[in-house]
Amino acid sequence: MVGRDWPTRIVMGLGVATLINALAIATIYGLYPGFLDDNESSLSIMAQLMLNGQPVYQAIDTPDRLTHAHGPLTFLWNAWPQLLLPYSAPAWRLGATLFTVTMPLMVLASQIRRGAFAAGLAMVLGGAAIILHLNASVIMRPDMPVTVLVAVAVWLAGRRDESQGWGTTLALGLCVGLAMGFKINAVLPFVPVVLFHAAGGRWLPRLMVIGAVAGLTALTPFLGSAFSLVNFLDMLRHIGGKENTWFDFKLLWAHFAIYLILPPLAWAAGGREAWSRADGRTRLYLGAYVVCVLLTLFPATKIGAGHYYFMPLIAITVDLTVRATAGTDKRQRRAVLAALLVVVTMFWQIDRRFLKSLDWTEARAVTAEIKQIIAENPGQAIQMGVGGARVGNQLSLRFYAYRQGLVATGNPYTLDVGLSMELNKLGVPEPPEMIERLWSCKTNLWLVPKGESPFILRGSYGATVFSQEFRDTFLLGHEKVASHDIFDVYACRRQPIAPYP
Repeated sequence: MVGRDWPTRIVMGLGVATLINALAIATIYGLYPGFLDDNESSLSIMAQLMLNGQPVYQAIDTPDRLTHAHGPLTFLWNAWPQLLLPYSAPAWRLGATLFTVTMPLMVLASQIRRGAFAAGLAMVLGGAAIILHLNASVIMRPDMPVTVLVAVAVWLAGRRDESQGWGTTLALGLCVGLAMGFKINAVLPFVPVVLFHAAGGRWLPRLMVIGAVAGLTALTPFLGSAFSLVNFLDMLRHIGGKENTWFDFKLLWAHFAIYLILPPLAWAAGGREAWSRADGRTRLYLGAYVVCVLLTLFPATKIGAGHYYFMPLIAITVDLTVRATAGTDKRQRRAVLAALLVVVTMFWQIDRRFLKSLDWTEARAVTAEIKQIIAENPGQAIQMGVGGARVGNQLSLRFYAYRQGLVATGNPYTLDVGLSMELNKLGVPEPPEMIERLWSCKTNLWLVPKGESPFILRGSYGATVFSQEFRDTFLLGHEKVASHDIFDVYACRRQPIAPYP
C-alpha cells in the first residue's frame, strides 16, 4: 500500500508511467517489420546457419567472413523462433523482445516485497534502462539477456533471510555461467551480488562452487560442433586489442551517471541513520558495485562499444538504492526522487528520436522489393552487397540489414560487412580465396543500394571496408543488369572485361 508521504506517491506514479513507456517501446519495436541495427540481422542469420549445420565460429582468415565474438547462447536463443515460426523480422526477433519485456518486470520482482517506494523505484529504473539504452536494449544483442540474469541473481540473493542456502549458491553460479554463454565478460556485473552472497558465511566454498558451476555452464555449448572454442578465443583476442576512445566518456556520461551516482547518493543522503543499518556485507556490496561501475568504463569506451555495457548493472543499482532508503528519512527519499526526476526528463526526447527512426513504409518496401527480386530470378544465388554514402542518402547501409530476407529463403551468406569492418580495423587482410571466389561468381547476383558504386563503403572506423583489389575484381567481373526502386542488381559478366587479376 502506498504510504502517505508524497515522495512515495510520486515515485509510484513515475514508476507506473515509466514501465508502461518502456514496455510500449519494446512492443512497438518487436512488431517493427525492419531493422535498426545491422548486427541484429547478423546474429539472426548466424542462428539460422547454425540450424543448417554450419559452424558459428570460424577462423578469421577463412574466405567466409562470418565469425562472431558473441557467446554461443546468443545464437542458440535466437534460433528457437526460427524453428517455430515462418520468416519475418518480428517473428525471428521474438526471443530478443521477450528478454526486453522481461527485464523491468524481473527488476520489479526483486524489490516488490520491500514496499511501495521500492516498487516504484524498481519500475522507474527498470524502465529507464530500456529507454536510456535505446537502441541496444530492444535489438538482438547479448546485453539484455545478461541484464535479466543479473536481475534474477539480485532476486535470488535478496530472498527471505538474504538466501544463504546452498541452493541459492548453485543458482547464482548457473546465472553467471548462462550470462557468460551470452557474453564472455559478463562476469563483472555479477561480482557485487556474488560477494554479498558469499560474505554471509563460508565465503570460500561458496565462491568455489559458484565459479565451478559458472565455468561448466559457460563451456558446455562448446561441446557442440557449431562452436569452436579455439576460433572463439582467437576472435576475442583480436577484439580485445582495440583501443579505448576516452573522448567518448563525454557521450557516456548521461547514461553512466545514473549508475555511479544514485546508490552512493542515496546512502549519503541517509546519513548516520542509513549507515547504522549497513552491516559489513552491505558495505562490501556497495563498494564492489562502485568499483565494477568504474571498471565497466574500460570495455564501454573501446572503439565500437558504448553505454549499453552499463545496462546489466541496473538491478543492482535499484537494490542498493532501495536498501539505502529502507528507513524513515523523508529527506533521503526526496534526494532520490530529485535524481529520478532528472532521469525521467530525458525520456521524451529519447522516445521521440526512437519512434522517428522507425520508417514502417520503407521497411515494408525494402522487404517487398527483395521478395520481388527473388521471384524474378529463380534458382539464382543472391547476396546483399553495399555501396557507399551518396548525397541525400548518407545512411544507405541501413538496407544491408535486410539481407536476412535473402538468407531466410535459402540464398548464400559468405560476406558479413560488419565483420569485414572489424577485421579491417584489426588489420586482418582479406584472404586470397575471398577474391577468387568473387571472381569465379560463386554468387550469381548482388544487390547494391540504387545509384551507388559497389563496395566503396567507408566504415565506422573511418577506413574503406573493402580493399581496392576486392572492388576492382567485383567491377571487372560484374555488371548492373537491373535497377529497382531501392536496389541495383549486379550479375556476373558473360565475358569478364579483363583476366583474373
